[in-house]
Amino acid sequence: MKSDQYWEKFVNSIQEKAESNHIIQKLLNNEDITEQEQRELEGIFKSMEYHFTTTNLNKVYNCITTDFLDMLKFALHKQDLPDWKEQVDEVFQGFIQENNFNSNQIRFLQIVKSLLIQKKTITLPDDFYSPIFENQFGM
Repeated sequence: MKSDQYWEKFVNSIQEKAESNHIIQKLLNNEDITEQEQRELEGIFKSMEYHFTTTNLNKVYNCITTDFLDMLKFALHKQDLPDWKEQVDEVFQGFIQENNFNSNQIRFLQIVKSLLIQKKTITLPDDFYSPIFENQFGM
């Protein structure tokens, strides 16, 4: 199934459930929901025919940091999703801060991050043997 069709099925499912589900009603009214309510919603949508999960929905929108609740709010037009660059920056910055990398390793990660932002995917060996890497590391 194409991404746009999967997303449309997700939105339609939310609309169908909105009338009878008090948790979705809370979201529509801009009310906070508990972690338990979020897990309950995740279970409901995961058990549906199209298995609406965070992983599947993130693939549809090329998201890497968005949780199920953010996807629901986006589908309900209650918030925007972060753009690709913001998401990649967040993941890489967190990874660098959590580890003790030397300057060459950080430079390598910054190049990978830059490629990922531009292309949204990295292929082996093509990208790692490209002039971008060769010029930076004297290959």
